[in-house]
Amino acid sequence: MQAQASVGWRLTIHSSQARIGRRLVARLRLYSHPVAALLWVGLIQALGLMKRIVALLIFSIILTSADCSSGSSKHEPQAGISVDSTQTAVALDWLRSNKNESALATNRFGPTSAAIEFVEQLFAAGATQVLVVARFTEPERIAAEGGPYADELIVQLPKNPEQRSALFRIIAKETESEGFESPQDTGQATEALWWD
Repeated sequence: MQAQASVGWRLTIHSSQARIGRRLVARLRLYSHPVAALLWVGLIQALGLMKRIVALLIFSIILTSADCSSGSSKHEPQAGISVDSTQTAVALDWLRSNKNESALATNRFGPTSAAIEFVEQLFAAGATQVLVVARFTEPERIAAEGGPYADELIVQLPKNPEQRSALFRIIAKETESEGFESPQDTGQATEALWWD
């Protein structure tokens, strides 16, 4: 019985090896066909091209993120965000002199007067300065709307812990309403507020 079992086992292995061998021979014949060979070369080149495309995409993402965090900026409100000082202005002065009826974050404040009240609230809570980031200063916009438009403020934070805490409560409310995580007080000098 044992001899028969081992013979049967050997035959099973032998037949599966033969099956694999026949498949391999059939594939080799297919690969040796001139058209199949060209198809395989094309496929291999396409896969190589795909790898290069993915590598280029990754490289461009790295370069883009490096561009965001580099540069000589006066203010760095959040990690990875640089603001050129030529784009900033003292928020209250800028808002009060702006003839645009809705100069700051229209979706959040509506009229400029509501934005002025918000900036005054930041000062009342202890902000040492509030700057507006005036990115939208195109002549066409100014002509159509009466003045430039902004959607970002930079709040300069005090050293006093109670005042910082009060400001971070206001900032948290604003950032959460925009769907962002509340920033943590890590001793930073500034914090940015941005509205969509």
